[in-house]
Amino acid sequence: MYNKHKLRTKKIVGLSIAGFILLFSIISMVVVMFIYNGQFPRYDRHDTTVTAGLRYEDLEAQYPRSLVNFKSGNNRLQGYVYGLNQEQGLVVVAHGIGGGADSYLSHITYFVDQGWRVFAYDATGSFGSEGKSTKGFPQALIDLDAALTYIRTQEGFSNLPILLFGHSWGGYAAANLLHYDYEIAGAATVSGANSPMEMIMCKCPN
Repeated sequence: MYNKHKLRTKKIVGLSIAGFILLFSIISMVVVMFIYNGQFPRYDRHDTTVTAGLRYEDLEAQYPRSLVNFKSGNNRLQGYVYGLNQEQGLVVVAHGIGGGADSYLSHITYFVDQGWRVFAYDATGSFGSEGKSTKGFPQALIDLDAALTYIRTQEGFSNLPILLFGHSWGGYAAANLLHYDYEIAGAATVSGANSPMEMIMCKCPN
């Protein structure tokens, strides 16, 4: 009788510990997910009436662009093609987090002035593209891959050498995409992160 009682007690203690560990693990994952998602919210287009910066409507006459869209996962991304008749090469611009393609109008117009065609796009969860959040560093690479996959399917780009220009979030994507099976003629990454985890830990609250 004593042994049965002792065995039952051990079983209850064991189940209680296992339950506690399971509950702690679930709560920890939920907390981590909440903190992580908080670092990568959606960023809508800035209100140009209260923020400084170039506005495309002021440049439209000199720098006409064509609107395109393509899928990245379940989201449809908004793309923009500048320098429509230029054949020197195609510069693909991957923007930083918190902005969108229009945040880089000064860079885009410079490239166009130098004779390049430019393909820029709003990444997932940014400006004119779909997505409830920007999701994190891996999404920047997924979106750039989706953009280049789209470019591959378009006859108008088929004879153009492709160059990548990425800043910060987009810089991380531009550097890492060089491991993929694309013929990239050149790449420039500005302030691209070496380690996404270091960036996340730096930005997360202590």
